[in-house]
Amino acid sequence: PIQLRCCNCLKYLIETQNEDFSDTFNQQLEDFLIELQKNSAYAKFATIIKTTIQKKKDEQQTTKTEIVNLTIEEKIPLSPCKLLFVMNEEEIARQLTLVDFRIYRAIRPVELLNQAWSKAKYKYRAKNVLALVARS
Repeated sequence: PIQLRCCNCLKYLIETQNEDFSDTFNQQLEDFLIELQKNSAYAKFATIIKTTIQKKKDEQQTTKTEIVNLTIEEKIPLSPCKLLFVMNEEEIARQLTLVDFRIYRAIRPVELLNQAWSKAKYKYRAKNVLALVARS
């Protein structure tokens, strides 16, 4: 009942907040678990909590070992043309579409009148249309 809930809460704290425990708290916890194991009714709980503590210690040691053995790979600088082969093609298409849309959105209806983009003397009226045509 209440003892089981307390043990479950203690186990949860050890699983989630173990890094925050001080050395003195860890020692007090070990002493508490030794006392808990003496009572046959709670020996199973003490064993479960001790195994949880041991798992967390092993995880911390593994993490420390991985950090110590961390190898740094040399980065190869990518030229823009090689970058196209590394990036996802959908993302490239998405970005190109965004650029085209900015130009398309800037086109005003006046720029489309009388095909201003195709006549030399009216090209100044259709700057955005000419920019979009130049991109294609």
